Amino acid sequence: MDTEDNNGAFGTWDYVVLSLMLIISASIGVYYRFTGGKQKTTQEYLHGDKDLSVIPVAVSLMASFMSAITILGVSTENYTFGTQFVIINLGYGVATPFAAYCFLPVFFKMQATSAYQYLEIRFGATTRLCTSLAFSLQMVLYMGIVLYAPAIALEAVTGISKTVAILSVGIVCTFYSTIGGMKAVVVTDVFQVELEEVNPHLRGGRVENHLGKNTLSSPDRDSNLDLPVLSGQAQHDKRSLLMFAAVFMVIIKGAIDVGGLGEIWRIAKEGRRLEFDNTSPDPTVRHTWWSLILGGGFTYCSLYAVNQTQVQRLLTLRSANMLLKNFIFDHKDRI
Repeated sequence: MDTEDNNGAFGTWDYVVLSLMLIISASIGVYYRFTGGKQKTTQEYLHGDKDLSVIPVAVSLMASFMSAITILGVSTENYTFGTQFVIINLGYGVATPFAAYCFLPVFFKMQATSAYQYLEIRFGATTRLCTSLAFSLQMVLYMGIVLYAPAIALEAVTGISKTVAILSVGIVCTFYSTIGGMKAVVVTDVFQVELEEVNPHLRGGRVENHLGKNTLSSPDRDSNLDLPVLSGQAQHDKRSLLMFAAVFMVIIKGAIDVGGLGEIWRIAKEGRRLEFDNTSPDPTVRHTWWSLILGGGFTYCSLYAVNQTQVQRLLTLRSANMLLKNFIFDHKDRI
């Protein structure tokens, strides 16, 4: 055991925890496959019968784009270049009501299965097809990065093969999201952390539609006409409770090792990493208030106002008021 601790390789209990997470995730999919309506209708499969509550959906939204790239990348950014990047959360805050009041009510009123149905109504089926294919390509590339990068890190410190990590978790994620539908995806979000942050969890399995032909929303029709993309929704999804726990454990362990949070702050200050007030108008400066607030606002809208991954989750809520509450909780979670 000492050798395992010294070289970072997984011990018996590490594998037990990893296996339990995979088993529980798969079990969630099995549970929702054989309970309720048993995923026999498009409404239940894609929209969770619209009976999900605000907090689980908000946590799921937050988890969707909190990949290992975000956890590792933002931490590295702050460590290397300072804390100015934190200001991007103000940009997110500014954009939250814009997305909540301008974009999402449109999708909610349409009760669309896909965000791209709006483009078909407004610009025609060709536009919807092109944007759907572009989104699918984007997600394939995105998933490749967010799965491979943490797998490399895990292999380096634990000895677990990248191939084993990616295949094992990918199969489980595709399984639970395919048989359990949107409810399984959201519930697994709330329970799990993508093991890219603690162990490299690959994620797979999205239920989503794109290509329809008529202008009116019809989930049953669209589920037959649109292209299913089995790899995104749950691929972003396995975080939340365990992710928060993992992050706080790292903070607590780090604080204990160096002598407390005050000592961490002192070291960061001496290393000239504490910066929150860069208001330079120079666009060549890495991070300033203006670039972070403006860029953060547009980034937020691209992810939370029109992205299919998020829109489909929001459409699991029963009312527009719940949708607005969801955005408030989601913003607090991300901060």
